[in-house]
Amino acid sequence: MKNPYLLRKRNGVYQYKLAQEKTYHSTHQRNQKKAIEFVISKMTGKVPEKSLEGVTLGAFSKDFFLHDKCRYIAKKTSKGKEITKEMAQMRRGHLMNHILPAFGQRILDTIAKSEVDEWLVRYQKVSNRTKNLIIDTIRIIWDEAVDRGVVNENPMRTIEKFNNNYKTRDIFTAEEMKKLFPEHIDELISIWGDEKFATLFTVLATTGIREGEALALTWNDWMVTDTSSVLHISKSVKNDRRIGSTKNKKERIAFVNRYTASILERWRGITEYKQGDDLIFPNLIGEPLQRKTCQRTFQKSISNAQVVIGERNIVVHSFRHGFNTLYRPILGDEALQKFTGHSSKDMTSHYDHPSIDDRISILSKYSEVFSKTWEDEILKRAVN
Repeated sequence: MKNPYLLRKRNGVYQYKLAQEKTYHSTHQRNQKKAIEFVISKMTGKVPEKSLEGVTLGAFSKDFFLHDKCRYIAKKTSKGKEITKEMAQMRRGHLMNHILPAFGQRILDTIAKSEVDEWLVRYQKVSNRTKNLIIDTIRIIWDEAVDRGVVNENPMRTIEKFNNNYKTRDIFTAEEMKKLFPEHIDELISIWGDEKFATLFTVLATTGIREGEALALTWNDWMVTDTSSVLHISKSVKNDRRIGSTKNKKERIAFVNRYTASILERWRGITEYKQGDDLIFPNLIGEPLQRKTCQRTFQKSISNAQVVIGERNIVVHSFRHGFNTLYRPILGDEALQKFTGHSSKDMTSHYDHPSIDDRISILSKYSEVFSKTWEDEILKRAVN
């Protein structure tokens, strides 16, 4: 069978001519194997874009996972497969924070699967769960490289994933919580640095709501009646500071105990953002706080309170775990799930859509429980 193309080398660069052609064309390759791959790609219609010849991973992926620029996202969207902004942001974080620092300057088609695999094994900055997500991100990038003719196949598809080594989050002891949240307001502010953060972290510790949910609260979400004080949880601040739905896309209420209500009232009297639709915890220009700002305050305040963390995995979300631990024996699983927003296959709430007033009425019997438990277990507990 006649060879469908001819290959020759001129000035160190391979040229090719298809059987029906009279003139030679450059493959732009000095390596024979690469030149043959180029010709085969040309014949099969999968031709590398000229601007991508010898492209580095950093250059190839510069627009990846940017919602208004990424070809991958546009392609998925055109096929009716939504890539949420949260997912795109997560993938972009994998790329910018982990993948590019290791391989960004390398020519894309010179990066071997074995190199990536060995790098992931050695990489100690993230958990195995995050490593698996990074593998997924790498596979997406290489799939696009195949589609655009930069590489002929995606070897990253065969990287073996890791076993999940998720590290359980720990909680503060009752004695440590008393140090972090002293009864007297001046001491509380001294620990947390100012009234805003003292109020924010008190809300997190005493209501069990998520950090993003707290950052999205407006004053309209705080509702006070003759018998109860509640927060209406219906939205959350995402990692890009955009306000969206809660994690499970459901709304709920969270009771505010007497201790927290007094601190919220004090904060509303101080902040310049006190109108109904203003955020309760804004930055200096009235927009959502950044999570990293909250994280820095959290770490500094732990030190201010002289709480020793040691080897424990203590994070902001530990307050939610601590809330669950404190109130679960008192409320029981079903009632607690209504307040925390956790889902359960045993509950019928999926089909239940009560109004906010109905929710308050149904759960108001627990209002005193939240105040008394906090006062008895935290505020009145002696520190050893």
